[in-house]
Amino acid sequence: FSSVAELVVRAWALDSTETLLMQDLVLLHEAEEHIIRCEAKVTRLEENALVIVVRDISERFRRFEAEKKVVHETTAREKDAEANRFTRHEVKNGLLAAIGLCDSLRDTLVDKPSTPTSITGGEPMSSNNLAATEKLGQLLSLRGSLAALQKMPVSSGGHNPADLATDLGRCLSELDKTLHEVLDTILAEAMARDVIHEVYEPKLEKVDIKGILCGSNLNVFKESKLERFPYISHPNPLPPFAFDPQLLKYIHRNAISNGCKYGKKGGLVLTELHYDAKDGMFQMDVVNLPGEHHDKLVAMGDAASVAVFSPRKRLHSEFSEGNSRSEFIESHSSGDGAWIMTKCAKTLGGECSIKFASNRTVFRLRCPIVTFEDSVTKNTSTHPSKFKLPENVWGIAIDDSKIQRKLLDRFLQFAGVQKDRCIVHGKNMQEIESFNDFVIEHVEQHPDDYFVLIADENLDVADDSMSTH
Repeated sequence: FSSVAELVVRAWALDSTETLLMQDLVLLHEAEEHIIRCEAKVTRLEENALVIVVRDISERFRRFEAEKKVVHETTAREKDAEANRFTRHEVKNGLLAAIGLCDSLRDTLVDKPSTPTSITGGEPMSSNNLAATEKLGQLLSLRGSLAALQKMPVSSGGHNPADLATDLGRCLSELDKTLHEVLDTILAEAMARDVIHEVYEPKLEKVDIKGILCGSNLNVFKESKLERFPYISHPNPLPPFAFDPQLLKYIHRNAISNGCKYGKKGGLVLTELHYDAKDGMFQMDVVNLPGEHHDKLVAMGDAASVAVFSPRKRLHSEFSEGNSRSEFIESHSSGDGAWIMTKCAKTLGGECSIKFASNRTVFRLRCPIVTFEDSVTKNTSTHPSKFKLPENVWGIAIDDSKIQRKLLDRFLQFAGVQKDRCIVHGKNMQEIESFNDFVIEHVEQHPDDYFVLIADENLDVADDSMSTH
């Protein structure tokens, strides 16, 4: 009753004729206090008479709080998505620029094979090779995952052009491979975030599944270790498919990782693929030998499979608390990997499962799939091999990133635009500011031609004062 008395005291002290008050009343029930949010309408009839009408607004308040939480989380997610898109875009551009430098350096090194003495210690370098050396310095100054490349030994035989060329080639190959791995990781994590929020749309393209699984996901292992990860397909070889490679790589990479982490140490991890042309179904099994606590997983039956695909669940760490291996798993696994794999499978229209047999663990992905030829026949009237742009097509593009301009030029040529009809602007402020006028004038000068126009929606350029617009 104290909360009711407090409400009466507040109402009595008011001077106005009608007032609306908010008051939390306390209800004691079985020795527990329950808060009831109330709205009180106070009406003064005369100097010593009040009418107080109290309404329980707990349900209305809960709905309001729920709506406020939804709005807050939606706004936060949108801001997070926008920040992630910007970060992903900038990091991707940086990696692509580094890959472009790597390609340029490789081209420069092989540009003049007839003059090997120019890179010996006894003679001055040519301008081309000096530029190549500067580019190599830029590339090898990258930090993070590229730090190991800085420690790679280069042949001490500086006067032997063949040895130096071999060392530089080896460094370039390792650098190029590392850059592509980092880029793949960034794209995979960005995709996983969108998959979790159920906003990812599969991007179908022509996919060689063996190349995707054996080439990309296992390229961290040396050739001598590939025998630990055998690959079987039925039929063999598989036909090209219209499929999203990022989703498949993510699922397979995590399945392989879990097989290595939780299966027999150093044991085989088999990938077996099945394609049923009649039903249009694809099945991928990743099989590993029993590891630590496997008998406990078998004893759990179907409950183990349910737990594996639950968010933030780590069964092995629960089985071996205080164990060093458990602490390693705890620090290297969030427990969300298998859950995200089910999200990826759902995005593909399929499902994931796992079975703990007495002598093996089998992770399985099943999903519908379409061959590339069937996809082309279904969605286009003209086969891509027969498609050709008219000769009087111009390709005009603009981007403020050097590597993106290079990629746009390649894209236009791959699309069938003749090289002398590809125009890519954006290298300086003048080209960006005059782009609109240039396009209008160019179109007016060629009234009978066709145009492919590609523009970056966000163009940043620094003027003479180094300020960005």
